[in-house]
Amino acid sequence: MSELLVALLAAAVGAILTAVIAYPLGRMQGRQQTLYEEQVKIISEIRRLVRKTEEAMFRATHRPDMEDHWQELWKSISALGSFHRDKSIWLYPPQNAKITAIIEGYQEQANKLRIDPLSRDDVGGPVLEVEEHKASEGATGWFYSEGRQLLGELEEEAKRLLGTDQRPLWQRVFK
Repeated sequence: MSELLVALLAAAVGAILTAVIAYPLGRMQGRQQTLYEEQVKIISEIRRLVRKTEEAMFRATHRPDMEDHWQELWKSISALGSFHRDKSIWLYPPQNAKITAIIEGYQEQANKLRIDPLSRDDVGGPVLEVEEHKASEGATGWFYSEGRQLLGELEEEAKRLLGTDQRPLWQRVFK
C-alpha cells in the first residue's frame, strides 16, 4: 500500500510541476504568436501603402505641374503615416524607426515638389518651370538613392519577420 501511495504522490507532484512550468510557457508562446501575426499583417499593409506612395511619387516627380498628382502623393503619404501611427505599438523600435524615416523622407520630398505659383512675383514663365524641374530632379534623386535604400531595409525586415530570408543562418544571426 505504501508503494502505491508513493507512486500516486510522485505522479501528482509531477503533474503539478508540469502544469506550473507549462502554463507560463504556453502563455508566453501565445503572446509571441499574436505579436508575430500582427507584425506580419502590419508590415504587409505598410509595404502595400509604400508601393502606392512610390507610384504617386513617380507621377508627381514626372509632372510636378499637375496639382492632382501632388494631392494624390499627399493622400498616400497621409494614409501611410496614419496607418503607422495607429499600428506602431505592435512594432519593435528599429522597425518603427525605419518606417518613420521612409515617411519623413516622402514628406520632405513632397514639400519640395510643392511650388506655389501665387507666392512668386513673376507668376508662370520660365523661372517657375526651372524651379519645378529642379524640385522634380531632387525628389527623383532622393527616391532612387536614399528612398530605395530605406525601402530595401524595410523589405529585408519583412523577409526576416516572415522567415523568407534565404541567406545562410550565420549571416542572418551575425548581421
